[in-house]
Amino acid sequence: MTRNRRFVWMFAAACVCGLISSPALAEMSEFVRAGRLLVRFSADAAPAIAPGRVDSQLRSVDPDLGRMQRRAGVRSVQRALPESRRPALAESLGLSRWFVLEVDPSLDPEQLAAEWRTHGDVEWAQPEYLSTDDAAPNDPFYGAEWGHHNTGQMLDYCIACGNHAGGSPVGTPGFDANVEAAWTLLGSYGDASVIIGVIDGGIDMDHPDLTYIPGWDLKDDDEFPQDLSGHGTMVSGIIGAVADNGIGSAGVAPGCSILPIRTGTGTSQRSAGLVYAVDNGAFIANMSWTFYNTLSDSLLESAIDYADQAGLLLVSSSGNRNEDELYLPQSHPAVLCAGAASPCDGRKRSSSLSGETGPSVDEDPNGVSCDNEVWWGSSYGSAVQDGADAVDLIAPIILPTPSYNNIYEEWFGGTSCSTPFVSAVAALVKSQNPTWTAGQVRDALVATATDVVNVESGAGWDRFSGYGLVNAGAAVAWSAPVATPEVPGLASALTLRVSGPNPFREFAGISWAIPQPADMSLRVYDTTGRTVRSLADGFQSAGMHNT
Repeated sequence: MTRNRRFVWMFAAACVCGLISSPALAEMSEFVRAGRLLVRFSADAAPAIAPGRVDSQLRSVDPDLGRMQRRAGVRSVQRALPESRRPALAESLGLSRWFVLEVDPSLDPEQLAAEWRTHGDVEWAQPEYLSTDDAAPNDPFYGAEWGHHNTGQMLDYCIACGNHAGGSPVGTPGFDANVEAAWTLLGSYGDASVIIGVIDGGIDMDHPDLTYIPGWDLKDDDEFPQDLSGHGTMVSGIIGAVADNGIGSAGVAPGCSILPIRTGTGTSQRSAGLVYAVDNGAFIANMSWTFYNTLSDSLLESAIDYADQAGLLLVSSSGNRNEDELYLPQSHPAVLCAGAASPCDGRKRSSSLSGETGPSVDEDPNGVSCDNEVWWGSSYGSAVQDGADAVDLIAPIILPTPSYNNIYEEWFGGTSCSTPFVSAVAALVKSQNPTWTAGQVRDALVATATDVVNVESGAGWDRFSGYGLVNAGAAVAWSAPVATPEVPGLASALTLRVSGPNPFREFAGISWAIPQPADMSLRVYDTTGRTVRSLADGFQSAGMHNT
């Protein structure tokens, strides 16, 4: 498979003596917005820049900046991000020093950024990159929610018919996210105090099958984040479509709270959405979008760092290109990357399905995905376990969900669907454990995932499915109790975590850690008091130990 490298860097070979229009702008427009420049000024220069004013304001900072402003045709200067409610953290990351400059749209954005980076008062400059919503093509026909409880009921895509309605039932009974077990353990559909910030295209504010808390429209700068395309509503529906109301579908965590944040697709608005989520009480940020071909974006990475350090659990889609490379935001080390699962046995793969006609795609060497949606597959990343650019989990897709204008999309697919599924399971875990940090919730998700073993995935972690299919019931049941070791003074410091067993695992994995070297004994007993296994007996080094 040909890997799509970040071709936009071809244009970064800068001629800083002057700027010219680039004939390649049309090719770049899929990933870069013409006419916008993002600039982080120095701590000395930023306070002198008054947003909205253009005439002479940069020249007042430095005459060379004024000349660069004229050459770039700067028409307006605005702050890139809203004022943070965590000023010390925001200042440490330089968030308040980012500005959006409206510039001449005929100029090459990469070349323009390269010139601005040469000035001493500019810490960084870059184009406004564009993200893509990670939803795959689908058809409006009813299908059961196999992700909650898989009985082999989903209809595959009928290529001859051009829809799912004419397909045949597929799926492996029991290969699902075990959502009903999580609801049973909780005794509810989740806790309303757990807030999921959905950074997307907004929400259908009048849909009868959705509830939400007041959010914001960063595109129009008002309190009405009305969805005009359907994507944000469908994502929100996977999380929180109302259960037990006799209509439509049921989300994974309908008892939790959705914070709708409507943004554009560019770097500055997606980043502003993260800041808004932090400052308005979110615990989880759902990002069902990808900046394809973008491997570095300083503003977005700073916003992710801000959200991560503020305690948010960040969840993003792996992308729909069936390729072995991940981009931003999912390639950031703080982000939990969610790939897509088919209803049969693991990662959603693509294939040309030889012998049948359909969309032209590369032959998938790892087999055919049973859903027959041959035109796309879930992207995967690094072969390094827990690598920043590696997939962490996979989750169900091709599910019914509320959509724009009070209707339903009955075959919502793509990693845009798997991402909110993981976010919602995380919300259920937080509901069960209200004092847990984002790191503890993340640990529960990966420790309890259903292992995937198939034509491409071996036992344990692998690059295609990560730790496996998210398992809501096991994750909600998972806990990290404090054991009582036979070492004075360490009783409150030793942590013992047990993953499994569940219906797809015949063994339990146990990890434990101590803060300093010690002689100790640690044993596992069954309910009769019989010793099952000795985990430690004698001198043990500090840190994490696994079995």
